Amino acid sequence: EIVVVEPTNYEMLNLLIDNYLKAFISGDSRQAQNRLETAKAIATLMLRDTDEKVGIDTVEYYSNVSVNVAQQLLEARQQTQEVSKVVAIDKFQDSIDKLERAKQVFVQHNAIADIQDNVFLLAKFLTTVNRIDDAKKEVETWLKVAEEKGYLFNKAKLLYQESLIASYQGTEQVAVKKSLESLEICKEIAIEKFTLYPLLLVSQIYSDFDQNDLAFADALQGIAKSLKFKHSAFSSQFFYRAGLVSFGLGMPALAETYLREAIRIAEQEGFHGYLAVAKSVLAALLAERASFAEAKQLIEEAKTQDAVKTLDLMARKQQLFRISEYEGKVYGLAKDFARAEKAYRTALKLAGEIGYSKITGLHQCKQGLGEAIHKQGRKPEALKELLEAKSMYTKARLNLQVESKNRLLDVNFSDRDIDEAIRLVQR
Repeated sequence: EIVVVEPTNYEMLNLLIDNYLKAFISGDSRQAQNRLETAKAIATLMLRDTDEKVGIDTVEYYSNVSVNVAQQLLEARQQTQEVSKVVAIDKFQDSIDKLERAKQVFVQHNAIADIQDNVFLLAKFLTTVNRIDDAKKEVETWLKVAEEKGYLFNKAKLLYQESLIASYQGTEQVAVKKSLESLEICKEIAIEKFTLYPLLLVSQIYSDFDQNDLAFADALQGIAKSLKFKHSAFSSQFFYRAGLVSFGLGMPALAETYLREAIRIAEQEGFHGYLAVAKSVLAALLAERASFAEAKQLIEEAKTQDAVKTLDLMARKQQLFRISEYEGKVYGLAKDFARAEKAYRTALKLAGEIGYSKITGLHQCKQGLGEAIHKQGRKPEALKELLEAKSMYTKARLNLQVESKNRLLDVNFSDRDIDEAIRLVQR
């Protein structure tokens, strides 16, 4: 099926404003006026059809700027747009620097809508490098302004960022609520493309909490939408998510098919971060089936061929953390407990460096370390690690982080619960 995706009114409006600024700066007043009038017509339609006020306010704002200010704003808009096209998880600090410089220009000239567009991206990168408080402050401030001004799409985008921050903080119920609010607004204003963001997050949270039927429905919806919009980065992630959930639903063969497709897309597009993590999860699936040769090969490729191509240090550490967790599982299942111990220790060390104190499954990594040590006959040391894992598990329970029964999400090589593992060592 050939699907022609028309640009949204928001995309057309932004393009027309950029072209207006270029014509205005160059002194072509007739061309500038034509583009501004077209932008105004689109903004009027947006207001009439969905009560979206951002278009009218944007056109009015830009029709009153001087040439000197127009030049500064155009450069800041182009810088923000450049960062918005970074699809792979890399270049975090470089993106933050560009966005912060652009934001200073927007704030200086009170370009409210542009600030909100900028903060949507800025918060994502700040959250990723563990500057959670900075991201939260930015989003809360500008979400309030978007609500007051009736900027519906900006509100939807900033609500999504609030949901992302909530998931990083271990409050997944809040994350789902905010994501669903964002989805509802996008539905009202007919912005289907943006729904890929909250859909992916909600699918992830549902699978973490063993609601695999809901997670699977969202993953399939995400696959269809991402293919429709030719968004390969999302396609890879949704196929990966569908693979995880399929395993939780008791369909390991289908899970393998989805994971291999996620890997194929990521490999084709050069999304090394997605590729590294998808290979690690496929390795764990194969290890569960005792296909250890390919499982070990995939883990090694993820570490030495894929993750190393990620230039940003924080992004690379995040990928290596995930790879090391699954490496511990693969070698634990293969009964190479010394290698499993080394991998789990690496994962925990990286978690400390990244600031992953609340991340889902960290207690499983700690338990895997304790059980690997126990298998090597070092009982006192194993008991110490397992008791620490129990403490981490208890704290995670308070944050509702440990509900999933999907073995593919568990990075420990054994299927014992933590109390059973402790009793085994104590005996």
